[in-house]
Amino acid sequence: MPHKQVHPSVHPGTATRAQRHRRSRGQGLVEMALALPLMLLLMLGIIEMGRLFFAWVTVQHAARAGTRMAITGQGEQDGTRLSLITGKAQEVADNLYGGGTTITVRSWNGVVAVGAGQAGDPGDPCELIEVEVRYTYHPIVTLITDLMPNDGQIVLQGRDRKLNEPWIPCP
Repeated sequence: MPHKQVHPSVHPGTATRAQRHRRSRGQGLVEMALALPLMLLLMLGIIEMGRLFFAWVTVQHAARAGTRMAITGQGEQDGTRLSLITGKAQEVADNLYGGGTTITVRSWNGVVAVGAGQAGDPGDPCELIEVEVRYTYHPIVTLITDLMPNDGQIVLQGRDRKLNEPWIPCP
């Protein structure tokens, strides 16, 4: 009875190189199927956080731009000062996706903010003024929206206070 000759690279019970290659391709496919959703979720989360940070910085900048316009006293003679202030803040806020910003201007008599202030009043020289910008942020990733309260809406608020310059002598 002649003995079967076994090729030296193939031992009984071991897979051939082609079989091992197919098995490793299948393993890589399973690993990718498990890792890909997590990687996509992470990537979309990073993008969403970047958009949220951009919106927050823009809201802060809009409030600051409105306040900087306010303290100059421009538009005092012709009565357009309030619209110039809100217009400057809105100009910056127009960079936000979807609009939906509210701009509030209020002032206080003197240099200290006591009470709620006078809403819609840009104030007189040497008075404290505040510009507040509110924006409702809506995430674009619906999965994140489903996980958050209030349908994913986040209200961002920016405020800035400054003293009006003495464009006429202070009282």
